Amino acid sequence: MTQVSPTPTATYRLQLEPGAGFAAATRLLPYLASLGVSHLHLSPVLEAVPGSRHGYDVTDHTRVRAELGGESGLRDLAEKARARGLGIIADIVPNHMAFPADTRLNAPLWQLLRDGPGSPAAAWFDIDWAAGGGRLPLPVLGAPLREEWEALRVEGGTLRHGDHHRFPLRPGTESLPLPALLDAQHYRLGWWRTGLARLTYRRFFTVSDLIAVRVEDPAVFEATHATVLRLVAEGVIGGLRVDHPDGLADPEGYLRRLRQRVGPDVWVVAEKILGTVEHLPTGWPVAGTTGYDALRHVDAVLTDPVGADRLTADHRRFTATPADLGGAWEPTVRRAARQILAEDLCAERDRLLRTAHRLCGDLHTPEALRTALTELLVHLPVYRPYLAADRPPSRQDTALLARTADLARGAVTTAAQARAVDALHALLQGPDTAAVGPATPPGRAAPGGPDDPGTDPVGRADPAGRSAAGPARTAAPDARRPAPHATSPAGADTGRHPRAEGNADTGPGTPAESDAQDFRARFGQVSSALRAKAVEDCAGYRFTPLLSAAEVGGDPGEPALPVSAFHAHCARIQRAWPLTGTVYATHDTKRSGDVRAALATLTEHPLGWAELLTEVTERAAHAGVSAPDPHLAWSCWQTAFALAPGPDPSRLLDATLKAAREAALRTTWTDPDADYEAAADRFVRGGPCGAPGYAVARFAQELAPQIRANVLGAALLHLTMPGVPDVYRGGESVYRALVDPDNRRPPRLPERPLSGAADPDSATAAAPGADAGLPAEKLWLTTVALRLRRAHPEWFGARAGYEPLTAEGPTGDHALAFIRSGQVLTAVSRLTRTLEAAGGWDSTVLPLPPGRWDDALAGRGAGRAARRPAYQGKARLAEVFADRPVALLVRRDGF
Repeated sequence: MTQVSPTPTATYRLQLEPGAGFAAATRLLPYLASLGVSHLHLSPVLEAVPGSRHGYDVTDHTRVRAELGGESGLRDLAEKARARGLGIIADIVPNHMAFPADTRLNAPLWQLLRDGPGSPAAAWFDIDWAAGGGRLPLPVLGAPLREEWEALRVEGGTLRHGDHHRFPLRPGTESLPLPALLDAQHYRLGWWRTGLARLTYRRFFTVSDLIAVRVEDPAVFEATHATVLRLVAEGVIGGLRVDHPDGLADPEGYLRRLRQRVGPDVWVVAEKILGTVEHLPTGWPVAGTTGYDALRHVDAVLTDPVGADRLTADHRRFTATPADLGGAWEPTVRRAARQILAEDLCAERDRLLRTAHRLCGDLHTPEALRTALTELLVHLPVYRPYLAADRPPSRQDTALLARTADLARGAVTTAAQARAVDALHALLQGPDTAAVGPATPPGRAAPGGPDDPGTDPVGRADPAGRSAAGPARTAAPDARRPAPHATSPAGADTGRHPRAEGNADTGPGTPAESDAQDFRARFGQVSSALRAKAVEDCAGYRFTPLLSAAEVGGDPGEPALPVSAFHAHCARIQRAWPLTGTVYATHDTKRSGDVRAALATLTEHPLGWAELLTEVTERAAHAGVSAPDPHLAWSCWQTAFALAPGPDPSRLLDATLKAAREAALRTTWTDPDADYEAAADRFVRGGPCGAPGYAVARFAQELAPQIRANVLGAALLHLTMPGVPDVYRGGESVYRALVDPDNRRPPRLPERPLSGAADPDSATAAAPGADAGLPAEKLWLTTVALRLRRAHPEWFGARAGYEPLTAEGPTGDHALAFIRSGQVLTAVSRLTRTLEAAGGWDSTVLPLPPGRWDDALAGRGAGRAARRPAYQGKARLAEVFADRPVALLVRRDGF
């Protein structure tokens, strides 16, 4: 049996789903092993909502998902993978689990709904019971309750709504008349349209059927992680990807506890989306991020800054959008954030306000606090700060909060609002700052309460204590606490967590101290949800000059970076996080890497794009299929370009409608405009997918050399830069996918090992050239690079080196090159259209380190003697890039 390294050299992401579970993954093992990866990277494997195609809606943490093959299927996959030298990386979801229509599927949730806030299961979920008057609002009805009576019935001792919803009944209430029965429950059914603003449980972003889990509670951590930890201990799972740690009360404390349980050698990466000037907290005990920061740098270094500016100016003229509705990036982000806070996240905002009001008392008006909180959240430039319960913020977060407070002060309009900003800033800095005011007197109304804010005391304590040695110990919730009578105001639960008032483990815990801890933790949770929804999902679909820049982890306001910035990033990663993950496409990217690589070429020919847009607009109008607005037209034509020569109408339409709804300019998810969307349908089918689209195909053919250079260049950079690359399924060849669910479509993958002409190590194989097609070229490149990493992990690993190389000559800026550990050299061409206009490589050379260097991409099949002579000294780039726009040079004694 082949030894499996605990640290991956490269991973291959598989999206598991019913019909494509562990058995299907097992059949792919011969192919994946021949490809050169060291580990399979599996989407979540625990029990999920039946039929789920992603698995992030976990329903049972104690079982491996039956629809995928169950634990026996996972064990069989792991055993057969290990026999081929492959390990298993699993995706885990600590932040949330499903709130399914049939709540029986989620046993802790079922228990909570049945037994109320006194249930032991109450510790699992982050709920503000006081805000709901001791009951949990559930906005699941399709109409007001008075219109839903006929759809409600008691059946089998449960409450049914239609054919899908099923809820438990509070013991002893089964025989009550329906109105009394509904009033007697620990939950309150409501219309979704008005009820979302009254939610009192924390969600995943704005997804109400995903309820957040309090893994900061040690007992909840153990219950939700026991199965995964057992599989890790038994060697079935060899590494972990942690989904959305920014949603947790204390990400670092969680990761420390996880590290303590899995041990020091298990590879763990966190899905942390870093801002453009943000670094991963040094205290996190992980190998690094999942790699969106790598994606950002690869995309940006292949983007022409001059052309990007021209596209932005043309976009502004063509769409005629105001600056804050898509005309300029930062104003668009701020307006989107304010809108999301006022609408989609108003329940989360109001819960923060209730806590702030209790802490500040009468020193600040509700209006001033609301404005101050809004501006602090809107101006935070990253997902969140990390504010622990037991110590002040780090220097990085202290500076972040100070800058954010300065911006918020500049945005408010009154002195009272500015003072409120100062007060909230002081709260965020922690207990060492000056007091901000007395607690709210009993009976004082708190702003934002959905039902009876006058009875809203403490929400919950944040057990986020941690130390350098790991998370502080906290006691398990007191399961013996009797359930209060939730229908009586006098007996309604206060909303205070059992541990909120402190104990020997957690230390002092007065209501004010608990509220202060809660405010700091919840501010980070809300800010991360706001950043995801306002920046990635709303503003990213409004500001669309260059769609490739509107990506997870990207920066549409600065879509291009110089070569020096790429090198600086790589050098820092190699020093600080050499085993971090890197990605170029994922299940969450808005567009696959190859789509973005094609889109980036538009920055090399912005004039051609402007002329094309004029032509196709006129052709669509002549055909009677004009777009419903120019904003949609711009984005749709760009997407069609990336999918040329023949975009699929249904795929393009689905992506176009999703973009329009996320942008929320003319239609939305909750209020779709049927006429607008029908016009969009006609436009997509008759415009980009009709006769006018032929001009787009011709333009894509004109830029085919640049697309080839970008696709191959991006792939080679991703596979050889510092970190552990993750190849998204199908991404080893050309993979053109749009936003989900398009990128969840299972690609057709072979089940046999690479062989013959497709196998770089075959005696008969020859490197494919441009005439073989881009898919064959990319597959060859990917296989060569992955096998090189697997054969020589020391060249790319924790102790590897990274050294930038600079080309000499008139077009040297068009080459990006670096050497790893003195043994392997990556060189790619960039901005090749402007390179051609400047006369090509001509006399430009790349000074090589001492030795003789062979191009691994040239192949071995014809024998060493028949290959191009080895390079040494100053290599002429015209020769290096003669056959392909990239090169992977290996020191001759390294072969």
